[in-house]
Amino acid sequence: MFDIGLILLIVVAIGIGWALGRYDRIAHERKLSVIKAGTGSVPKEYFQGLNFLLNEQPDLAVDLFAKTIDVNSDTVEIYLALGSNFRKRGEVDRAIKIHQDLLARPNLERKVSADIQLALGQDYLAAGLLDRAERLLNDLIVQSDEHSALAIRLLIRIYEQEREWQRALECAAQLKEYGVTDINVSMAHYHCELAQVELLKGDLTHARAKLHKALKEDKRCARASLMLGEVEYRAGRCRNAIEALKKITSQDIGYLAESMAMLKKAYDDLGDYDDLIDYLYTCGHASTDETLILKMADIIADFRSPQEAIDWVERFIGRVPSFVALNWLVKHQKGVDNSKLNDYLCALKDLTHDRVAKDFRYHCTDCGFKGNTLHWMCPSCKNWATYKPQPV
Repeated sequence: MFDIGLILLIVVAIGIGWALGRYDRIAHERKLSVIKAGTGSVPKEYFQGLNFLLNEQPDLAVDLFAKTIDVNSDTVEIYLALGSNFRKRGEVDRAIKIHQDLLARPNLERKVSADIQLALGQDYLAAGLLDRAERLLNDLIVQSDEHSALAIRLLIRIYEQEREWQRALECAAQLKEYGVTDINVSMAHYHCELAQVELLKGDLTHARAKLHKALKEDKRCARASLMLGEVEYRAGRCRNAIEALKKITSQDIGYLAESMAMLKKAYDDLGDYDDLIDYLYTCGHASTDETLILKMADIIADFRSPQEAIDWVERFIGRVPSFVALNWLVKHQKGVDNSKLNDYLCALKDLTHDRVAKDFRYHCTDCGFKGNTLHWMCPSCKNWATYKPQPV
């Protein structure tokens, strides 16, 4: 026996589907009638313009569209799509021309004008005309609530390029007022950039304060902990430096290798070598990061013995085959008396050296960009904290 509730639900669903389909058809016919009303009919020049586009003659197409289609809320999308296409293809000058010509039209509707301003701001940003983009976007924020959040994001990109970190922070705080919740990671890095400025001036107090703000924005910001470790060490507070650096294990273990040099300095000043070695064994026993393992090995060799360091690397190779680690072992076993073994090790050293030279230390987890220098913002996709040390 059929459930009467299920039958009613099916009937209602069919009714809603029919109504939505009818609404879409009416809306489409209404838009077409608006275009016809503005031009008398759909003129042949309109189709000629499409033909120009298909035949890679965009300037002729734009001129024809400008003659045949009035700019209003129904037709502006055509022009915006053209401009966006030019911008994506790198033809920013053409995109700017389209949007500037549109803005010069008299009696534009407020929403239409705002749409065009936003597109023109994106053009200026793509062209590197940052001053023009900034002025236009600031005006748009005042004039249009609908586009404010996106305009603020574009302003942040401008301030990032200009390294205006305080202004980027102020814009990010505005975004929070619009309910944006994905800006905290960026804000943490802006505080870190400001802290770096204070460090260069030797102002440890203000640098420390800005780094604590960074961690308040993003408690998983490994960069802030790395920098805080340096600040505390330079202030002579080795215990505080060690505490800050150890937080990286729970923030982002991929950056743990970057903390080794400062950790070694802090522990060396304290003379507390056993605690450091215990920490290294705890953190590294399951790691697949060859750079981390080898930095740890160097510390073990200095504070314990070369043989203990060799044993450490051999255990790592037993878990994770690594040319880099093999190369390290070869370098640290030159004194072996067996001449045949020495020949083998020398050949292996040359082989692994060539392989290691081709490797990249860092890669972006978002866009895949690779390199051997640490950047906190990916040089390619401009995202923060995605350009990370690359494990085996």
